[in-house]
Amino acid sequence: LRQLREEEQKLMLAALEARFKKMLAMQLMIYHDTVRLSKAGDAEKSSAQARAVKLAQDENEIAIEAEKALIMLKEEGSSIAFPEAVSGIRHDMQTLVGWLREAQVGELTQAVEKDVIEALEELVEALQKEMEKSDDAKKKQQQQQQQQQDGNDKPLVDQLGELKMLRSLQYRVNRRTK
Repeated sequence: LRQLREEEQKLMLAALEARFKKMLAMQLMIYHDTVRLSKAGDAEKSSAQARAVKLAQDENEIAIEAEKALIMLKEEGSSIAFPEAVSGIRHDMQTLVGWLREAQVGELTQAVEKDVIEALEELVEALQKEMEKSDDAKKKQQQQQQQQQDGNDKPLVDQLGELKMLRSLQYRVNRRTK
């Protein structure tokens, strides 16, 4: 049972990492397009409005992906900070959708997009580290398993990863508040 649980966790970590990488790539494209739109001249305002609406649709797609990731994390249930981080990212994305629909592509929109990118990068990095630890721990655990049986389930993300994510969330809140 433990081995099945570990394999399930490894698959979930890989699925989450792939989802967050996809979201990060999409968010980077939206950010670069937003920067280009903000530099557009007055002559291009009508086409800029249409491009901003398209960006809002793309941002909404990323928000849907974030919702799916949030559901996966909540169903797994062993992590507290990761679902909270994804929930914050999703909220920011929904805010961005509204701003982009109104063609608000200024500094505030770009700053929130940067925050979302930073948060996604941190999530990907944390998941990669957790997968590496999981591989190392699996080798050690196989050695220990031969010696004795232990009935404890290991959480999806360790406490240190949770604390790092909480610190990162607090940093972003403080920065945005300033």
